[in-house]
Amino acid sequence: MPLHEPLVPLQDVVERGRMNIVKADHRVQFFKASRKEASKKQEKETAEDPLESQVLAATRIAAHWKRKVDRRRFLKMREEEFEFLGMAPPKKDKGDTDVIVEMQKHRETRKKMQEDADDVFEKALKEQLEWLQKKKGADIKAELLEERRQWILDYCQDPEHQKEFPEKFDAFYQRFDKAQDDDEAEKGKDGKKGKDAKKDDKAKGKGGKGGKK
Repeated sequence: MPLHEPLVPLQDVVERGRMNIVKADHRVQFFKASRKEASKKQEKETAEDPLESQVLAATRIAAHWKRKVDRRRFLKMREEEFEFLGMAPPKKDKGDTDVIVEMQKHRETRKKMQEDADDVFEKALKEQLEWLQKKKGADIKAELLEERRQWILDYCQDPEHQKEFPEKFDAFYQRFDKAQDDDEAEKGKDGKKGKDAKKDDKAKGKGGKGGKK
């Protein structure tokens, strides 16, 4: 510091430090309030749609379960490492009979867990189907009926059918299969053309080399 500049009093330095601390504290409180408000807003939006709330709950449960499994795996690895380094006493070896019994117990436990998971899945699926049928069933039915009415009108307006009402609705469902077959046929033709073009290019290249000789 140059000699001609006055020294800053200690009181001013302390005051500036206090003001900076207060500003930083206000900034932290503001960020916390913003995150809290965003979290409340998201929870409110998901609460309006039961399907989204169920998906969010399932995601949280899966994340919690993954953390738990990872922690168990980490603890097991740590125990094995301690045993290998001699930092922990080795576990007692179990006999073959004990191993078989433990395997049977684990198998029964996994089987029961699988059955419980299947029951929970079937119950949740049934609830979702009932909710969908209750909330969206009328709209889906109206859309399907409108699609079939439009197909009947197009069928009757086709000159080939001479305004005759369709006896069967097989053509309504077969039209998608026909479009898929046409797309596959077009892809096959394009692939064949590409192969033929490659063969022609190779033949031309060989002819050019022969001419140079």
